Amino acid sequence: MRRIKYNEFHAAVIKGTIDTLYQYKFHGTISVNYEAFMVNPVSLNNGNDLYQTAKIGDSLFKSANNDTLKLIHNNKKYLYTVLRW
Repeated sequence: MRRIKYNEFHAAVIKGTIDTLYQYKFHGTISVNYEAFMVNPVSLNNGNDLYQTAKIGDSLFKSANNDTLKLIHNNKKYLYTVLRW
């Protein structure tokens, strides 16, 4: 199941605002433009946890076949990579 969800995330283009944000024990769900992704992001800048930093309405971007998420929060850019499984 995690492999399938990761592959869906990896192939997707994400460009829009965060609609929903949930954190669970080892992963979370982010919904952008009403499309949900189960991800386990790791910060690439100073350890800012995505689920603690991001807010509904923030912008999130990712190109297809890429693991890097770009979060725009309060006019600052945060980078995250998503662990495979």
